Amino acid sequence: MFGGVAVALVFYFVRADRQLKAERTRILRTLSGMKSSVANDYGKIRDQIDAWTVAAASSPYPGDLIDRDARVLSWRERPTLYLRLRVEDAKTADAVHANAKAGAIDAVASCLLRARAGGPWPWGEVVTRMEMLGVDFINDVRTTTNDLRMRNLAFALDYYAKNDFPTVRDAAKQAEYFLLVLDEDPTPMPSTSAAFGEGATAAQRIAAVPHPMRLQVFRLVEGREILRVRRTPEASVVQVQGDVVGPAAGVELRKAQALGCSFATDALDTLGEDQVPAMLAGAQPAIAAPAPSTSASAAPSAAAPSASPSKRP
Repeated sequence: MFGGVAVALVFYFVRADRQLKAERTRILRTLSGMKSSVANDYGKIRDQIDAWTVAAASSPYPGDLIDRDARVLSWRERPTLYLRLRVEDAKTADAVHANAKAGAIDAVASCLLRARAGGPWPWGEVVTRMEMLGVDFINDVRTTTNDLRMRNLAFALDYYAKNDFPTVRDAAKQAEYFLLVLDEDPTPMPSTSAAFGEGATAAQRIAAVPHPMRLQVFRLVEGREILRVRRTPEASVVQVQGDVVGPAAGVELRKAQALGCSFATDALDTLGEDQVPAMLAGAQPAIAAPAPSTSASAAPSAAAPSASPSKRP
């Protein structure tokens, strides 16, 4: 009887070991296949974006550039990668790579672009998702001997394949344009932010303060710049409905959105486009912003301030 039990145990462990090895092979092969399928496209785009961004941030503004293709405005509807950084946060490729990850689709992109063929994609989101399941994950897959741990790793891979990798794939394969926005620091530099609290970054502190902003549009396939403008947008935030003044955090976020949309309007005016972006016409764009501090609400109340943008030459 004991001999039969021993044989059964040996059979069980041999089978479990084979299943573990098979799953390890599947995970590594699947992950490698996904990353390899976009490596060339992603690498080329990253090289372009790093080079363009560092060059723009490291040199004095050379003046406006308006290519004939920019005036056609069809680029507003094409698949586009978007990146917004402070000039001071974009002096090196490493800085661009690190700081881009905090980026999102904000009011500038929401009011300027009219996606109809994919995107727009925040470049930082593409970078972050491309780097998911990296060296640590691979080492974990290669070394674990725990069946439950391997199942968790397999779940992580399947989730990535379904929810994260498609963004990387679509952006790397479909993107036709790169839209870069660089913020110059205002004088004086704000020291606080009601919306983001004591830990606010410099980019967050200046978002609601009028300051010079640069916009550049590049056509990826040709590596060619088609648009470059620099403006200092303005926007006023006024109380409506005769109610009490809204929370300071909400007012600050609202003004930051209004300034971004005002800058988009300035760019369109430069191109002779007289359409009012969606936000200025009353519709709210999808603004992704880090949550404000717990001391104040980030969302305006029912009697929220309305943004009334104005332009400075």
